[in-house]
Amino acid sequence: MQNHSCNVVKEGTTSNEPQHQSPPLRLPTWFYQCKTFSIVELDTSRFPFRELVADWLEVSSDKLEKIHTISSIPESRIPLHPTIRQAWVASKTEPKISSTMRRAKKKGLFSSPQYKRYVDKYRLFLKEVIAPLCCDPSSSTQQNIVYQYPPTTRVVLPNGNKTISMHCDRDYPNHQAAEINFWLPLTNVFESNSLFVESEPGKGDFQPLKLRYGQFLKFDGHDCRHYTVHNETQTCRVSIDFRVVPSCLAQKERSQIGDFCVEETTEDGYKAFWSPSKNSGPKPCSQSVQHKHIHH
Repeated sequence: MQNHSCNVVKEGTTSNEPQHQSPPLRLPTWFYQCKTFSIVELDTSRFPFRELVADWLEVSSDKLEKIHTISSIPESRIPLHPTIRQAWVASKTEPKISSTMRRAKKKGLFSSPQYKRYVDKYRLFLKEVIAPLCCDPSSSTQQNIVYQYPPTTRVVLPNGNKTISMHCDRDYPNHQAAEINFWLPLTNVFESNSLFVESEPGKGDFQPLKLRYGQFLKFDGHDCRHYTVHNETQTCRVSIDFRVVPSCLAQKERSQIGDFCVEETTEDGYKAFWSPSKNSGPKPCSQSVQHKHIHH
C-alpha cells in the first residue's frame, strides 16, 4: 500500500513542498479545530438532498439503494445525466439501454429545473450550515466561505470498483491548505460500501465509516489519507462530496479548488468565479465575478 506523506504546516513552521502541492500557509489555531474529523447531523426536512438528487437522476428516492435492480429503461425515460450508466458499466450490471440513451450528455442537466432546485438548496446549505462549521468561532461578524461548485455526485453499485485510491487531496494540483472536506451519503453506508479515512494525518487508523442518511462527515481531506474499495455489499451507494475554504484563508487568485470552479458566500447570496478547469460542470459565469441572491 502506498504511503503518502501529508505534512501539515502549522503556525511558525515551514515545509519542503512536493511538486504540484499547495505552498506553505500559516494557518490560525482556530482553523485546526474546524477541520477536525467529526460526524454532523443533517436536517433532512430542510435539506432533502436524497430526494433532490434522485429527482435529477430520475430514480425514485426510495430506490436509490437498489439502482442495480433496474433491468431496462424505456425510451421516454432517458436520464439527464450519465452518472448511473457509468455506475452500471463499472459494476458490470448494465441493463438494456437504447442507442439514444447511450448518446445522452450532461448538457441538458445543468439547465433543467431539477438540477436548479438541487444547486439552489446546496448553496443555502453551505451558507446556513457549512459556513458556521468552518469559520472562527470567536468572531461576532458574518464570515464567508469559498466552496466547490458543483459538488461531486458519486454512484457505486454492488460489485462496483473503487472510486478513489488512497490519497490526500494535497497530492493533486490546485488544492489549498485551508480546505475542509465534506462527505454526505444519500444512502446508508457501511463496510466496503463506504469511505475509509484516517482521523488524523498519518495516524493510519482506517475504518469504513458507518453512517445513515441524515449524517455527514467533516474531515481534513487535504492532509488525511482516504480511499474507497470494491463494493462487495448488495447495496448501492449514492453520495455527494465537496470542499470549502474560509474566505479569510482562501487563495482566491486560483479561482478553483482542484478541478472545480468555485463560488463564495456573501451577506445576501453568493458570487461565482469563472475557472478554466477541465471538469464538465457548468461555468458559473462568463466574466470574473457574478453576484446573485439566494432564494430561501
